[in-house]
Amino acid sequence: MNEKLKYLTLFVIGMMLSLGMNAQSVKSISGTVTDDQGEAVISGTVKVKNGSTGTITDINGKYTLSVPSNATLVFSYIGYITQEFKVSELKSNVLNVVLQSDTKALDEVVVVGYGTMRKSDLTGSISTAKGKDMLKAQSFNALDGLKGKVAGVNIFSNTGQPGGESRVIIRGISTINASASPLYVVDGVVMSNFELLNPNDIESIEVLKDASSAAIYGARGANGVIMVTTKRGNAGKGVHVSYDGSLSIGKMARKIDVMDANEWMSTFKQGLENANEFQGKNFTTDLSQIFTDERLFNADGSPKYNTNWQDEVLKTALVQDYNVSLSGGGDSGSYFVSAGYYNNDGVSYGNTFDRYSFRVNTQGKKGWFSFGENLAYSLTNTDPNQTNTYNDFLRMMPTIPIYDENNPGGYGYGDAAKYNTFGVNPIAREDLEYRHFRQNRLNGSLWLEFKPFEFLSYKFNGGIDLYFYENSWFRGEGNWTQNQEHRDPESQKARDNTYNMLIEHTLNFNKDFGKHHVDAVVGTTYQHHEWEGLWASRLNFPMTGNGDYFTVLNAGQSNQQNSNSISENAMISYLGRANYVYDDKYYLTATFRRDGTSRLAKENRWGNFPSFSGAWRISKEEFFDVPWINDLKIRGNWGRLGNSSIGDWDYIGTINQSIVTVFGGAIVPGSTQVKLVNAGLVWETKETVNVGFDASFLNQRLTVSAEYYNSKTSDVLAETPIAISTGNQGGSPWKNAASLRNKGFEFTFGWKDQISGFKYSALLNVTTMDNEVLSLGRDGSERNFIDSGQARTEPGRSLAEFYLRKTDGIFRTQEEIDNYVTKGNHVPGPNEDKVPAGTPIMIEGKRPQLGDVKYLDLNDDGQITDIDRDYCGSPWAKMQMSLVLNAEWKNFDFSMMWNGQFGNKIYNVSRWQGRLFADNSNYIRFEKGEEPYQVNPNSNTPRIIYGDFRNSRDADRFLENGSYFRMKNISIGYNFKQKWLTNLGVEKLRLFATGSNLITITGYSGLDPDFKGANSVWNSGTDSFAYPNTRSVMFGLDLTF
Repeated sequence: MNEKLKYLTLFVIGMMLSLGMNAQSVKSISGTVTDDQGEAVISGTVKVKNGSTGTITDINGKYTLSVPSNATLVFSYIGYITQEFKVSELKSNVLNVVLQSDTKALDEVVVVGYGTMRKSDLTGSISTAKGKDMLKAQSFNALDGLKGKVAGVNIFSNTGQPGGESRVIIRGISTINASASPLYVVDGVVMSNFELLNPNDIESIEVLKDASSAAIYGARGANGVIMVTTKRGNAGKGVHVSYDGSLSIGKMARKIDVMDANEWMSTFKQGLENANEFQGKNFTTDLSQIFTDERLFNADGSPKYNTNWQDEVLKTALVQDYNVSLSGGGDSGSYFVSAGYYNNDGVSYGNTFDRYSFRVNTQGKKGWFSFGENLAYSLTNTDPNQTNTYNDFLRMMPTIPIYDENNPGGYGYGDAAKYNTFGVNPIAREDLEYRHFRQNRLNGSLWLEFKPFEFLSYKFNGGIDLYFYENSWFRGEGNWTQNQEHRDPESQKARDNTYNMLIEHTLNFNKDFGKHHVDAVVGTTYQHHEWEGLWASRLNFPMTGNGDYFTVLNAGQSNQQNSNSISENAMISYLGRANYVYDDKYYLTATFRRDGTSRLAKENRWGNFPSFSGAWRISKEEFFDVPWINDLKIRGNWGRLGNSSIGDWDYIGTINQSIVTVFGGAIVPGSTQVKLVNAGLVWETKETVNVGFDASFLNQRLTVSAEYYNSKTSDVLAETPIAISTGNQGGSPWKNAASLRNKGFEFTFGWKDQISGFKYSALLNVTTMDNEVLSLGRDGSERNFIDSGQARTEPGRSLAEFYLRKTDGIFRTQEEIDNYVTKGNHVPGPNEDKVPAGTPIMIEGKRPQLGDVKYLDLNDDGQITDIDRDYCGSPWAKMQMSLVLNAEWKNFDFSMMWNGQFGNKIYNVSRWQGRLFADNSNYIRFEKGEEPYQVNPNSNTPRIIYGDFRNSRDADRFLENGSYFRMKNISIGYNFKQKWLTNLGVEKLRLFATGSNLITITGYSGLDPDFKGANSVWNSGTDSFAYPNTRSVMFGLDLTF
């Protein structure tokens, strides 16, 4: 009993002590939170650090919170610097806090050519994208991650083709034959592109869009500059190990709705019947007499096979991405080391891609000297499709089996007696033909900086970009299409080696004189490029015992061929830039660069490229007193850029030394010039004007940037067609002939705010662009235009506008056919008689029938020909827009990006092919209400005629609205609480899920309105079975020790 009383007493005492301790360890803290202007901060957050206890300030900025006496209080609000206070150090239970405005957005340093600047001091058009924001796109391609993040930058990508390259256009096309790609600079080293760069290694990307910012790069900056800064280690912050891993599955967002075998047979029969009725043909329409092969067709002619070529070729892709990095440093230096592996097995049969990447960035300091290196290596392996499978889906009929043992190689394909198509069996071609791309790339820089004074420094930068490319191809015996000739097993191998070297010396000055700030850079750069290509092939390769081929070139037993090509060019430049700032209010910048290139003749090699810019920060003036406007700056600039991206020796004529001729009755050897050239070629020059303003409002919660740009490119390099009778055999010579103009507006709106513990932000980019051809250098000539596919380029209009036959529906009544006659407006040409009014109009030499397409006879000559083509629309979007949304709540984070373009047209080749009833191929299934005329006289689909192209000519009826708005990506993540991770030695653990291309709002009926055309200039709006973007879902984790 005494023992029980003893324990009871101890328990009561313990409880009393515990309550006493708790009473002493909890404090009620209250107070008011104001800003640096004395205004109450409403809905500001007050919380315990590393805890869940918290509250928000009321309408008067007041708060009350009970917290442990050993806690740390954290006060935060959007647009202000976060402050922390230890409760144990408070002298009373009242804590009034004044939050200071966060000006780090203005003080943020951005990378510019050959230096850095405060963002607030910029006078040119430079946009920045952070690497961590780009990673939310979860793309293997750094360019695809940049998409939608920067106004004025249009990126065409095709994620449906693993390893496929993107195309970048900054503020429109400013050249027609030279390269239209921007200049890529990675850690100070010029590169041809950076698509092989691991996106996880990127710290930030700056895009230089106008002459003021890009003129420091002179001749190479005419199409804009994309500058990449990779990650560095942080000195004095210990060792950090990070791992990022993700796994995603992707598939086609949309398929072509093709007919099955029975639907195809029925449609094919309709085409035959119409050909007999309206063309006087005598085709048999008894399918049992047409399709007689018992292995493939039943006795009544119905098919035994119903091959869905899309289902056979397309599959669900598995994408893996793993990255690990090690970073750290001490007082004298830092390091960053990373390695990554990416694999995409593709959504299309036979198409795979993988990439290995490795990077080492180090930097150090000793006395007056700073030094460092950036070295990156990547290895990529690509097995591309041997054929455009999306074209094959329509060309191959569903009645054809995949395999047919009676054909060479054992695969099914077209046969004139069974299924007369020249489509390619995509499975056969992938199996019988092998192609592999291997690319090794080593690039980096070594730099040394000597800084004897705080205001003066010298820097040496040496860079390399080595690129080794191998293309291996082998074709075994067997066929994949109709009428292929027999080919012995053949192998080819090509190797390209590219060597780029950069040497730079710069001298930097940076000093303040009271309210005056001056910084300047002068320097010289030397760039050297070498390329060598080797190619060889052989035929007739033996087989091994297991049925495989010996594919090494030496095993080929006949027809050895080989070739060797070289290329070399160099550029030397002198550069300078000076910035002057007075009292953080007035800004002046002058830039100059003089470039000399080996690509032009000696007399024209040098070009001068200056720029001038200025800005005025009105919000710093004493007279400016608008409390809700935190910052307001207006800016403007003018500059000149250049371009010389032509062949290395295009100014030098070519001599053929294999010429023989007859002199005095004897055959003698000789030589003659066979390539006529223009030795007077000069630089393309691009002059730009840019004006705009930057502003922030409401304690920097709202930011707005707007600018207008206008650029004119003169002396544009263009080819000059000349008669072959001149003896020219080396292609059309170049001349400085054309001129172009691009102009438009860019707007960026940003908003960030916080409601209690919920933080959110939004960014809206809007760009308009107007392109105009001013001259083609053919003024006054009869052919003052350039035709390209479905497009024509002519002065006074945009580049490559669609130029097609115009239509007005189909003929539905005999009265419409009878009234289809000329109007008497024909203007005869030389040796041509005027066509009188009332003359019947002929289509393909025939009068139209009910259900035929009604083409407009624009020249009123009574014949529908290519002369009746007219402009039908532009492939260039009138407006581009992107919307980025981010949010954080407790341990969750959310992001979403939409992007799109509006006002452009797309020529849908797949729809043209799928309605090509004159040919033998599969057809796009008719939706309800659009059946062909002979089935539904109320539809807009013309009648089907086999063997007749009158209703299948290039026309505006295949031109569609290309506008779209797409949810490019959406991501949600969860960050584990720090208190859960500390004991495990883990600094950060985040799980996330990301969806890409899940929703697309568009009226375009093709596979994807966001595609990369075959040519960025001449056919950018023609969707000729371009690889579409895939729809994917990804799961992954980020882990940091």
